Amino acid sequence: MSILRTIIIFAVDFALFLFGLYLNNGDRGNIWTIIAAVGAIPGALSVVYIIMYIRVPGMKREEYETIREHTKGLRVLYELYFTSYEKNMFVDATIICGDYVTCYTSTHPSQQDLAFMEKHIRKHVLQDGYKV
Repeated sequence: MSILRTIIIFAVDFALFLFGLYLNNGDRGNIWTIIAAVGAIPGALSVVYIIMYIRVPGMKREEYETIREHTKGLRVLYELYFTSYEKNMFVDATIICGDYVTCYTSTHPSQQDLAFMEKHIRKHVLQDGYKV
């Protein structure tokens, strides 16, 4: 579905661009070029979603069901991808209970990666006023 949406978005943008060229005798300096350029932003975002979907495998259905059973009434964010200058980290689930945040990952990172992930998330969560 995402690939089809991306193709449609870029096809419409390209059609708008060509329409503007046709109306203005080949001159790109028209409002249709601006509309096509701004319309390419959702297409570019869709391409990023596709790349992330291909790059990071989703969590298993059994893990999702287990987490869902234990977190009734809590705010849960699934399949988050954290980025920093040093590393990129995938977290299957982040559970928020009041002022506390807990994360779960099934990727079995090394202890060093786990410590880095914890430090990175702790830093940003504390900046937002939560307790870790």
